[in-house]
Amino acid sequence: SNTFPTGLNDAGQVIGYSSAAADSRLAHAFLWQDGRITDLGTLGGDESSAEDVNDSGQVVGWATLMPGFAASRHAVLWSNGQIIDLGTLGGSNSEARAINNSGQIVGWAETAEADALRASGGFPREGCLPRHAFLWENGVMTDLGTLGGPCSEAWSISDTGVVTGYAEAAGQGQDLFGNPFRHAVLWRAGELMDLGRADGFEHAEALAVNARGEVLVTAHAGGDVRQRAFVWRDGALMDLGSVPGFRYTFAAGINNLGWIAGSTSTDDSIENAGFLYRGGRMVRLDSLLPSDSGWAELSFVVGINNAGQVAGTGMLNGAVRAFLMTPSAADRDTDGVVDALDNCPSVANPDQAVSDADGT
Repeated sequence: SNTFPTGLNDAGQVIGYSSAAADSRLAHAFLWQDGRITDLGTLGGDESSAEDVNDSGQVVGWATLMPGFAASRHAVLWSNGQIIDLGTLGGSNSEARAINNSGQIVGWAETAEADALRASGGFPREGCLPRHAFLWENGVMTDLGTLGGPCSEAWSISDTGVVTGYAEAAGQGQDLFGNPFRHAVLWRAGELMDLGRADGFEHAEALAVNARGEVLVTAHAGGDVRQRAFVWRDGALMDLGSVPGFRYTFAAGINNLGWIAGSTSTDDSIENAGFLYRGGRMVRLDSLLPSDSGWAELSFVVGINNAGQVAGTGMLNGAVRAFLMTPSAADRDTDGVVDALDNCPSVANPDQAVSDADGT
């Protein structure tokens, strides 16, 4: 089978989708824990995918309603062995992208306008049919709106209820395909906050936010898979840079320590490498492995948790395999904070205070 992780929680549970080698399209969502993989099933169709898992083991994603390649998909919650259909905003399709530890769920859902356009044969542009970001809580799906354009999507939600994503902006220009520019946004206490776009890029999307209010942002041009990763902090976007020899970066997650994990690629996108960004420095993940690990490379990263564990895919003994990378338990200064999580592993500093306020 082919197994692809998509995320993990602080308990080390990993989620994703897995398919039989005979037909890679017929993938099912899975939950992996303690070496055991569980098929989470569908809503009666052929396919499903898990997109996020909270620390209670509740999983969200999407599942198709009936067999067939063109079947509609709905946002779903897998909880206590049950699959719950979260519905849509009046259209045919939806996907859940994230769940926090309070059980609040975010994602995107098509509106009734999308079905009307589909029925009339109208498709106004290269981009998406009208879909809006949503917040689902206690059985109710709430439309989070846009910046005047037809589409928005929510990508993450913090434990304090802050939602990140993108919204298309009306009257702010279009890319070569006629799509309105996407702006990175936050939804906080019912208010939509525009984080804008990075200089030189047409689109930006806010992928995640940590407990310190740092927002992970990806920026790209229309129709271009080559991206750069940024972090939004104190009202400004900062480019994370790239690993030497690579140019493009896609950040998959940020934890509450400010660690960022993702993938970087060369100009031609032929070579990829997972990275870890910490303390202002980006390093290749595979450079942190012992030489006899058997892993030739760790190519793609899908997430990082607050324990510093990183999940993704790489090459193990010539085959593509999913991985979970866990920081070493070494604690050289014996202050109770392992070196991998310690802001200064050679000096005892149990409360991790930053005495000189330089951010390091």
